[in-house]
Amino acid sequence: MKTYKNYDEFEDEELSFGKKTFADLDREPEDGEFVFEYDEEMAEKIRCDNSEYLEIFEDDLEAAGVDDDVINRHLSYVDLYLNHFLLHEDILPMEEGTMNIDMFLGDYFIRKYAGATPKTIKSAAGSIKKFYRCMAKHGNIEQDDYDYLSLTVEEKMDEWQRICERHNDPSEDDPLAEFPI
Repeated sequence: MKTYKNYDEFEDEELSFGKKTFADLDREPEDGEFVFEYDEEMAEKIRCDNSEYLEIFEDDLEAAGVDDDVINRHLSYVDLYLNHFLLHEDILPMEEGTMNIDMFLGDYFIRKYAGATPKTIKSAAGSIKKFYRCMAKHGNIEQDDYDYLSLTVEEKMDEWQRICERHNDPSEDDPLAEFPI
């Protein structure tokens, strides 16, 4: 089993995921030592569920006459959110995504998506909102959860875009530099 002294060391490592716990070590963890636990079976089940949700979303977009390029853009942003961000550290199902949009668009997306700009943040937010509106319409999430996500996007959009501008400006101190992911 591979152990990590800190989170940065873990982030830089290419992993073959498996369940890793302190119980798997043949010794006690050292102070500050970090062992990552990832349940690949659970993540795979959620990916399968997410695939079904994405099909529902795609079908709704097609039925509304949305252009194929726009559909693909929406699906790309939502896939990044569902199958990468929500499964990155914790293994979170789609339903819990309504409560995690701030961390995604205000941090993860800016750091991990090479094309992150204030405009792409707005576009990704729009895609994710459309997706969750579709999920509420089909009864896969509660309307209150969609409303929470929508309100968060409305209230935080300017802040996320400012953070992104500062992050992308080499003459500015990076507002995300203090908080490694």
